[in-house]
Amino acid sequence: MRLLLSAMFFPVLLFAQTAPQRQADFLASQNGDAVKFEPVLPPLIQQAGAPPAFYDHYWEFGDGDFSFDESPAHVYPKGGTYEVYYLATGKYDNGKAPRSRKKRTPAPQPREAVASVNDVLPDEHASIGMKAVRNPRAEEEFVCILSYANRSPVAQSGKLYLFFNERSWPTTHFEFLESRSHFGEAEIEEPFAALAPANASGWAGADEPENLYELLLPDRFPEVALADLSRQYKQVKAWQFGGLEPGEARNLFVSLLATGSMVKDTQAIISISGLYISDDQRIVEQYDLEMEIVSSHDPNYMAVSQRRMGFRRVRSKALEYKVHFQNVGEGPASRVQITCTIPRGLSTENFRILDVQPLCPLCPEGETIQSCLDTAIFEDRIVFTFRNIYLPGIRQQGIAEKDSTKGFIKYRLTPGRKIKKQDFSARASIVFDNNPPIRTNRAPTRFKPGLSLTPMLGRAMHPNSTDPDHWQVGFAVAPYKPYRLFWQGEAWAGQTAETTTTDFITNDSSWIQPITDATGNVFDARFDSLANIDRVQTVQSTNYALVPFQLRYNLSAFLSIGAGGQLDVERRKVITEETLNSSVQVFELATGAFLAQYSTDYPPQTTSTSGTKWSWRPAVFADVHVGSVRVGPAGGLRAVLPLEDGAEPRLLAFVYWKF
Repeated sequence: MRLLLSAMFFPVLLFAQTAPQRQADFLASQNGDAVKFEPVLPPLIQQAGAPPAFYDHYWEFGDGDFSFDESPAHVYPKGGTYEVYYLATGKYDNGKAPRSRKKRTPAPQPREAVASVNDVLPDEHASIGMKAVRNPRAEEEFVCILSYANRSPVAQSGKLYLFFNERSWPTTHFEFLESRSHFGEAEIEEPFAALAPANASGWAGADEPENLYELLLPDRFPEVALADLSRQYKQVKAWQFGGLEPGEARNLFVSLLATGSMVKDTQAIISISGLYISDDQRIVEQYDLEMEIVSSHDPNYMAVSQRRMGFRRVRSKALEYKVHFQNVGEGPASRVQITCTIPRGLSTENFRILDVQPLCPLCPEGETIQSCLDTAIFEDRIVFTFRNIYLPGIRQQGIAEKDSTKGFIKYRLTPGRKIKKQDFSARASIVFDNNPPIRTNRAPTRFKPGLSLTPMLGRAMHPNSTDPDHWQVGFAVAPYKPYRLFWQGEAWAGQTAETTTTDFITNDSSWIQPITDATGNVFDARFDSLANIDRVQTVQSTNYALVPFQLRYNLSAFLSIGAGGQLDVERRKVITEETLNSSVQVFELATGAFLAQYSTDYPPQTTSTSGTKWSWRPAVFADVHVGSVRVGPAGGLRAVLPLEDGAEPRLLAFVYWKF
């Protein structure tokens, strides 16, 4: 049976592994003054259990204008040939998004003047705005529309900056692919080259220098804005523009490649920033574009501001959650209920709604017919309910503005008093009117290991051997405030010194020899030769213990057990000092009398030698810690068993403080 199933599914798997990436294409046809565009797309791969899959569309017409319609008709400002860019995104689609398509397209000369281009400026007073064509997904092209406008009374020139890849994330999220400019914007090779000096008289060629624009000062000086963004982002691209007339708006299109490593930060909220600096330095305006990294292009999803966070001072931090929803039905929804789980360890004590769309006030008490947002907080969940709203369906007839079918709720939670260092995640359930609930992805957050530095002091004891007990100092490195299982590394050092003194005779010889005294008499005398050595030997031992890895488990906040291996390294230095005292004593043989005048004491001779020897011995150990074992003061008792024949086990009692 297994062989049969393998034979049946092998061709399918082989095709899935070798199938080329899907490609988007389109057809263009002239329709009066307009050019009509029709997408040609590969079939969608339906996600099991999801609403019907569909495509989102994005067009750049090659003249600075764009559209999100499925089949737009575009009138060009003048006849000619334009390079059209098309990008399709499958929603509830199990496949990769089709590759973008560029195609040169002829356009007729219009009979009437063409209206100004679309833009993504946030309001009529903004000088810069940005919009993501779709959420970034690993190994897919990502397009950003950068719109900029002249809100001053005079023609402007200046610089546009795009900052990306936040320094707060170790992952490089984007690689720059290209920019598509249509108004003469020129990429600057050195974005941080010195800015042109500001025109002190307001602007060149002004008829009325007393105009209020001359007195305009930016919110930040250009150098300050560039420095702030450089500290926040790793990479930047810049363009020089000119000839921007008062009230004119333009678009610059940028393609970035979402890197494969981005997948590690799925469901995280990231940002890129744009900066507009006029050459007269009177306009310095920044726009921050917030996006969510997705694993699939589902229109209903949840994201979190911190995919990874440190546990040190965790109570002072906050997490922002954002739930996006879109009505993919054929009719409008008047009620949208979003139920969000509260991850363990997070508290609603400082709960706050940060942003909402569609924008509506909080519901009053009792029944109401006005559009409002109702919020109910329970122990394990928060329920947001948009009441009496009009949220069109994406398949609804006459709906051209796709953004009107979308909404979101963004809110903040903070860590609770008893939060544990355990990974957690949140999830949402979305109900449109009385339709079945749609479950979103999980938005996970995990804690960075952090580092805890730990000074240690211990006493090594040898109950079954003659080795001397001695003090040791140590240092440990471990993750900060771990909850259960974790690793720890240590290094220890201690020293002992032992001195022994011995006194012994190395040579004792006697002989008889005749001696003639002062009167000429000859008699026999006994000569005794003595050699006495005093030896002082000092043994200095420096002991090191290296613990490269041990596994520990916190049973509670006050009790921990662990085991591991270590390498004992001993540096043994032996210093030997010998003093030789020698003499000859003479005695009269007949009487035994000591003859001092014939006896001799030689000067002492001292010699010193030393030698050093290193030895390595592996050992294993197990221990128990009691006290504030996660962070703070604690103590422990460790049994060490050397892996060497004849070596005796020893104990190590110690105290430490984890920071």
